[in-house]
Amino acid sequence: MTGYTDSCNLYDVPTGAQRPAADCLTQADNYHMPSKKKISYICRTCGDSFRKWSGQCPGCEEWNTLEEQEEQGGIALGYSGSVARVEPLAEINLVSEQRISTSMAEFDRVLGGGLVRGSVVLVGGDPGVGKSTCLLQVSAYLS
Repeated sequence: MTGYTDSCNLYDVPTGAQRPAADCLTQADNYHMPSKKKISYICRTCGDSFRKWSGQCPGCEEWNTLEEQEEQGGIALGYSGSVARVEPLAEINLVSEQRISTSMAEFDRVLGGGLVRGSVVLVGGDPGVGKSTCLLQVSAYLS
């Protein structure tokens, strides 16, 4: 697009015609705009689906078997998965996991009693508050 903008108008330099600039469209204007077509590539041999075309299907390793296909349906608005059943707290069975003490009382308290085998803990904080020092001490105790 060639031209310059002034407020919410775009002036076409060659003709001098005035039209709304694309960035000045409201959300209501964008609501009815058609969405970009989504294309996937389906293998004729194995049926695997891919976002990009390639000469050889990564699934079955056959050559020149990917065919372009437009995806149907688009995005389902307002759908967040399966419907969950609401359960009263009294009906939920709690499973107590065995916890490994870190030998640091405050750290164990924050972790709910210690580390759970097979779990991952993300330790975050501002620079210089002692994250590395704390985790080095825990590692020394657990080794």
